Amino acid sequence: MIPRGLRIKKFPTSLSEDKEFMAKLITLLTECSLKLMGLIVEKKSEMPIELKKELDSLRIEVDAHKTHVDFLSLNKQMETKIKPLEADIMDIKTKKIQ
Repeated sequence: MIPRGLRIKKFPTSLSEDKEFMAKLITLLTECSLKLMGLIVEKKSEMPIELKKELDSLRIEVDAHKTHVDFLSLNKQMETKIKPLEADIMDIKTKKIQ
């Protein structure tokens, strides 16, 4: 089954009565849709690997500054501001579920 956004439904009006041609055309378009899905899956599977590498490099950068006085105070400020935001998000999610 091909997802809705990847279905290719293009049919020539002049040759639509030729059943053999239409069968070949539909087969070709289905194959193309499947290849498009494969390409998307391939790209999406690469993304977590790239993101993990980027996160690792950013963690190394942050770890280098962890002992700095400004970092510690800014980190505490950020944590205190994030807690109410997380609570708001959880409230919104529970309201959606109910």
